[in-house]
Amino acid sequence: MTGAVHPAPSRRRPRDRRVQILAAASDLFARRGYHAVGMSDIAEAVGVGASALYRHFAGKQELLYAVLEDNLVTLRATLPTLDLADMDGTALRIADFALDHRYLGVLLQREARQLAPENMRVWRGGFDALGLEILGRIQQVRPELSPVSAGMMAWAALSVMGSISFHDAELPAPDYRRLLADILVEAIYAPVPRGLEWEKPERSPGLAPLSRREALLANALRLFARDGFTEVSNEDIGATVGIAGPSLYHHFASKREIVLTAGVRAMGALHLELSFVLASSSTPREALRKLLGHYVQYALRHRDLVQVLLNERLVLGDPGRAFITGYIAEWTHLLAAANPGMDDATARIRVGAAMTLANDAARTPFLRHSAIADVLLTVCGRVLLLPGK
Repeated sequence: MTGAVHPAPSRRRPRDRRVQILAAASDLFARRGYHAVGMSDIAEAVGVGASALYRHFAGKQELLYAVLEDNLVTLRATLPTLDLADMDGTALRIADFALDHRYLGVLLQREARQLAPENMRVWRGGFDALGLEILGRIQQVRPELSPVSAGMMAWAALSVMGSISFHDAELPAPDYRRLLADILVEAIYAPVPRGLEWEKPERSPGLAPLSRREALLANALRLFARDGFTEVSNEDIGATVGIAGPSLYHHFASKREIVLTAGVRAMGALHLELSFVLASSSTPREALRKLLGHYVQYALRHRDLVQVLLNERLVLGDPGRAFITGYIAEWTHLLAAANPGMDDATARIRVGAAMTLANDAARTPFLRHSAIADVLLTVCGRVLLLPGK
């Protein structure tokens, strides 16, 4: 899991009104969610009337597309300036981009799916092309890797960059830049299998539960993960087990209760394992290694659940987010304890990067590879400074 969306970083007031609008929209979409933000909210944040906003954008959908496209264009423009002969300098420039576009991770993960189909097709094409370019760059610095192995490292780089969207840890700017660059290099140069080949993911339909309530819960999570909470109706959920939409209320008080039920179960399982790990470990590093192994397996086995809890944090409310925050705090404490002199903010940033790597792998079809669990243990282990990983 990951923590709260980071608050808006302080920045100079842009002279360009369009830049102001994009910055305000990015902030509001990330903090409140696309559906909870109106054009009037964005206009108020910029300090203009709604009519002034509509002179630049026809509506909220167009504005969301512009926000995502602006981030993509800026990132693509950054790539030619990266000097692969100077990997440390390159990592620092990538860290600069990530810190200047701190909302990018949550916008890509949660809000991009709100795009209209045509905009999604165009934007997805651009994003995939960017991913291939990054893959090619990885192969330049690690020519021994097959395209699939290099693709996993490209994903790792993007995950590390996006991980800072999901927490509010802060460091002085030079220290944050240095730390993020170090984590990026650690992830890119992780000793992963070199010759991985493409695999066609196989998914067994499995067995349906006897309980209709359990069937509704599982099917609702699948729909929420695919389409988003707000886009799925009671009728959609009921149809998966052959009942009318209103009959859902015989099993759940509301659609939101489905997400809350899933959240309670997920956090209960994670906290239960946490208790066992703490009781059975003699050092913080041992406990952290055990927790990483459990979390990787949990995320990969419960892909829909992980995606829903990440995407629908706003639906969970304060109590649900508090459970997630408490769980992450235990990891952060262990990492700091295992590395004397490490401050809590540095530990939180490293934990956030490791968890985002696992979360992204769980929700990315390209990464449904038989080797992904071992790759995650290696890459995340390096990010968490676990020896031998």
